[in-house]
Amino acid sequence: MNYKSENSYNIARNGFSMRRFSIIQIIIILCVAIGHISTMPLGPGNPEIAQHFGYDPSWFGMNVLFMLSGYMALRSLARHGSVTTLLKSRFAGIFPMLTTYTALIIFVIYPLFGQAAQSFSQLAAQMSLYAIDVISCINPGRPLKGLLDEAHYSCIIQGATWTFRWGAIAFMGLGAAHVLKLLGHKTAIFAMAVISLSSYVLAQVIVVNFGISVPEILFAPLRLGAMFTIGMATYAYRDQIKCSYAIAAILLALAIVHHVVMPWSPLIEIIASLFWGYCALIGLAESAAAPQKAVTRRGFAAALFIFHWPIAQLLLVALPEITSIGLILITLPVTIVFSTLINRAYLYCASIVKKAIAERKNPEVITP
Repeated sequence: MNYKSENSYNIARNGFSMRRFSIIQIIIILCVAIGHISTMPLGPGNPEIAQHFGYDPSWFGMNVLFMLSGYMALRSLARHGSVTTLLKSRFAGIFPMLTTYTALIIFVIYPLFGQAAQSFSQLAAQMSLYAIDVISCINPGRPLKGLLDEAHYSCIIQGATWTFRWGAIAFMGLGAAHVLKLLGHKTAIFAMAVISLSSYVLAQVIVVNFGISVPEILFAPLRLGAMFTIGMATYAYRDQIKCSYAIAAILLALAIVHHVVMPWSPLIEIIASLFWGYCALIGLAESAAAPQKAVTRRGFAAALFIFHWPIAQLLLVALPEITSIGLILITLPVTIVFSTLINRAYLYCASIVKKAIAERKNPEVITP
């Protein structure tokens, strides 16, 4: 891929900063978490707090997260030219926290809150299948039978992780496109975004106007794939995209006019998602230095995304009469503290393992 250097990146006046990216990612995840938590005392089908343009904040949040993922994935390929490096980065960002989450569910949460299995062999088989589904991302949002079956949400403990499957598929698809040399020119990437977005819009038109049901197994990848390719196109055209509050205001005005004046169409979601995605780019472009905080270290964002749901569900078990606002106010600080501790524990263990490997490869010569 013949992309210009990162120094010519015109979206960000101060150049690209991973710390600034991490902060924006965490802010978006917090918005998603607030949306998720707000409906847990009520159950599915209820609007989330701060719903706007007819969509929940978690819906827009996931769209923007996939835009950022597409941007970062193509950036990784452009910088390293290696599918292996791309997939290793994805693996390192998700796998440790997902494995930790799975272990806590199987060995701590289920023994405390789950229903006893008929036999040990049945329990072992159930837990093994659950671990494989979650850690491999084959079906990370699969309900664990016997654990909080009476919860308002059928996906109970692991409701936020269902997107990991589609994220993994998107990364592997991008890697395959790189190997097949389909990313040689940015117009090809733009075409991918247009085709993907058009397919998603068409699916919505079919569902709404013709009453034909599109299975979620098809609808979800169409939606998230469209957002992922939009992020890819944003990176490919980063030299032509300018940071402008006027453009953000225009996108917001178009979303408002469409929502208030015009009849519903799939474009309302697209325009509003582009507005929030562009706001994320403005955040990346801010010239102020990003704070040097441990909270921005790798793994914290993944932990925040994974653990806010189970923590909220367990707090709801302990406080069944709590309101949505009350659950949000308790869950967020608990999740932030827990995610920080888990991330630091992981970093500490990883440093010990790396040191042991380094010492094994290069043992000190001890003279008698």
